[in-house]
Amino acid sequence: MASQSIGKLFDDITRTESGAPATYRERLSTFNFLNHAGGEQWTQARELLESWYSDYPDESKDRLRNDFRSEMRGNTSARGGSYTRSRSTGAWVTA
Repeated sequence: MASQSIGKLFDDITRTESGAPATYRERLSTFNFLNHAGGEQWTQARELLESWYSDYPDESKDRLRNDFRSEMRGNTSARGGSYTRSRSTGAWVTA
C-alpha cells in the first residue's frame, strides 16, 4: 500500500531563512537546512532533488524520503547506506 509521502521530498512552506548557510546549517540536518533555506540557489537545489526523487522507484520512495528527512547529519541513510545514480545506466543504486 503506497503512502501519501511518495509525492514530494520537501514541504510546501514559505521559506524565509536567508542567513549565510554557515550561520544556520551547522545546527540543522541537511534536510532541514534545504527545507527551510530561502533564495533562488536553494530553490534550484530542491527542484533538482525533487526531480531525481520523482524518477526513483515508487516502491522505494518511502524509505528514501524517510531516511533523507531523518535527523541524521551528513545526508546518509538512517540504515547505513547511501543512494546514488549510476553514471553508466542511470539506475538508482544503494552504496
